[in-house]
Amino acid sequence: MKKFLSPKILILTTVILLGGVLLYWKQNSNKAIGNLNVYEGKTTITRAEKLVEGRTGIEVKRMDGVKINTDARASIVLKNGGLLRLESGSEVEILGEDNFKLKSGRMWSRVEPLSENESYSVETPTAVATVRGTIFNVDYLFNISQLYVDSGLVNMALLMGTPEEKKGKETLSGELFVLRDNNLKNDFAKGPVPAPKEFYDDWIQWNVDEDAKAGFTEWAHPAEEEIVEAVPINIVNPPKQVEKKITSIFLYGNKSKIKQGEETRLLVRASYPDGSVQEVPFANLTWIKSEKWGNITSPGYFGSNTVGTTTISAQIGNLVSNRVTVVIEANPVVPPPNPNTYYEP
Repeated sequence: MKKFLSPKILILTTVILLGGVLLYWKQNSNKAIGNLNVYEGKTTITRAEKLVEGRTGIEVKRMDGVKINTDARASIVLKNGGLLRLESGSEVEILGEDNFKLKSGRMWSRVEPLSENESYSVETPTAVATVRGTIFNVDYLFNISQLYVDSGLVNMALLMGTPEEKKGKETLSGELFVLRDNNLKNDFAKGPVPAPKEFYDDWIQWNVDEDAKAGFTEWAHPAEEEIVEAVPINIVNPPKQVEKKITSIFLYGNKSKIKQGEETRLLVRASYPDGSVQEVPFANLTWIKSEKWGNITSPGYFGSNTVGTTTISAQIGNLVSNRVTVVIEANPVVPPPNPNTYYEP
């Protein structure tokens, strides 16, 4: 004769199992993945729909949202030995100990070597960069995902697309992979290119210097051209060097929102028929914008004291770039206390 468990025992067993699962989920969802380090300015953490002031030393947990003010820079020292840095105006969501979603801004990652079954990934709204141990930077600005590899190797893939696009392409040290939201498939098919010297701006150089202080000295910055003494040869009429023709120009910047009196850096990249790209010097550009929206000064800084939204384009010869939108927000003197903000000890 078969014996069956009574309904009460079955219900009790189910409750215990569900309780264990919920407890495990709560412990892991609130697990700290590292500690915040604020270099300058103000940082805010969103946790369980509440705002937490970001102070140096505070724990950063799974499912936290970290937002860096436009006048700030910060880093997260990970418990697994790695480190990530966030540029001013950046916003990132902590998906897990080694998984992050960059909603906007710039994020530099220094990843300690991981085991074969582990990986570290940074997502943007359209792409994902995955590694097992390297140093790299991911930007998501003006609807453009941009991966730069300082050392090591990074796989860059699309979140949606064909199996090949979701599998990704390898990006090597010193290479730059640009994926525009409105041209994803063509940009992915083109793949990474050598990063031009002009790409190494203040943000990249600052991170390289910070890593050097910590003993990480490898840097994939293009070497200066070697100067070789010319050997005289008997050529009556040497051939003239043919100037490469620019096929298109692309305008981008490091901030899509600024406060009154602040600035954003604008850069223009030229593309050539052979697939190469190069930054266009400021002196070669003509800027297209309304005069009332402030000024653009060398080497490409735009700022305005007028609150509102403006669009900016660049022109070289007959070529006109894409338009970027910059929002200028009011700069309040002292914001009122927020009742939803609390200070975690």
